Amino acid sequence: MLVKLREVIDSVSDTYKFTSPDEIAIFLNTSDIYDGYVINRVSMPAKNLPGQAKKRIRKNDILYSEIRPKNKRFAYVNDECSKYVVSTKLMVLRVRQLYDTRYIYQYLKSQTTIDYLQAQAESRSGTFPQITFDVIGEIEINIPPIETQKEIAQVLGTLDDKIELNRRMNKTLEEIAQALFKHWFIDFEFPNEEGKPYKTSGGEMVDSELGLVPKGWRLGQLKELVDNVVNRVSVSERKESMPYVPIECISPKTLCLWNSLPGVKAQSSLIIFDQGDILFGAMRPYFHKVCIAPFEGTTRTTAFVLRARPQEVGYALMLINQKKTIEHATNHSEGSTIPYAKWDNIMGCMDIVVPDKNTMLKYGALMKSFLCYMNTNVSQSSILSNNRTLLFEHFFHNS
Repeated sequence: MLVKLREVIDSVSDTYKFTSPDEIAIFLNTSDIYDGYVINRVSMPAKNLPGQAKKRIRKNDILYSEIRPKNKRFAYVNDECSKYVVSTKLMVLRVRQLYDTRYIYQYLKSQTTIDYLQAQAESRSGTFPQITFDVIGEIEINIPPIETQKEIAQVLGTLDDKIELNRRMNKTLEEIAQALFKHWFIDFEFPNEEGKPYKTSGGEMVDSELGLVPKGWRLGQLKELVDNVVNRVSVSERKESMPYVPIECISPKTLCLWNSLPGVKAQSSLIIFDQGDILFGAMRPYFHKVCIAPFEGTTRTTAFVLRARPQEVGYALMLINQKKTIEHATNHSEGSTIPYAKWDNIMGCMDIVVPDKNTMLKYGALMKSFLCYMNTNVSQSSILSNNRTLLFEHFFHNS
């Protein structure tokens, strides 16, 4: 049975009522959710919340951003959320009792729905591509009996859970890599020749313009570690067999490249990257999009393609991924409406500490094993995702 979504879901605007200005709440903005999950949870007193912190939510609600649907700023509320308050820029969608919430959610998060909503958003006049609940409400969806809805949601949800497990394993590996980076290159507690922490074991420190650093280390610039490679290719020259990775496919705050598009979708301002290159989101650098390329492909000039020597890529990747680097790129970006990071004379000339070669190689060897395991998880998730897409098409469009 085909029905319009407005007959199935409601857009809810329940106001969160605070008991006092000091009441602690968890605020969710559009940037705090991504591709089905809450990625940031920041607690703060009510008096410090922005004016857009208005809406109350409850478990099993669906949060969906009004702006740029292709950015996948949506999430399923799967946790206890009585202390959550969300932005007015997020639609709170609540499925009516006669329908299975997870079934409806599977349709809302599908690429088919995202592409449709993005097209609708771009057809509207305004500063940003934006949708309203009226647009969602007009979408038609096939509604089988409730038990079938639950079975379909269970099958697709199981694949989602396996993909999410791989994401969590990779997140843990990234956290370990970051902890090691801090221990070795910020706290200077890398293992000395006896395997003991360098600084606390009395390792010699020398003055530099960036403060005290271990003897044998020196001051340098980021461009000494990586080259900004601009290997342009025209649409007629591009290889359709090569995956296409526009900046929208690079997830924020993860070193893994989880998404790509078919090469045929690559249309303009294209540059080629190699396996092992570092991709850096130069457009709106504050979104913190840094990843390692697991394959050869094309991207657009809205991303930097940064290439390090193989033995130094681990250190270079983690250095570029540091908050300090992102802030430097953001603070020196150009453009008021859409800021862009600049490489020449800005990012490339950022002052860095260059460790001795032996320490850098040791860290690089550790990172190589981490990245190998992480890329295996990404590849497995890609296969699961493709299978999920086939099943989705069967369940929703061929039934």
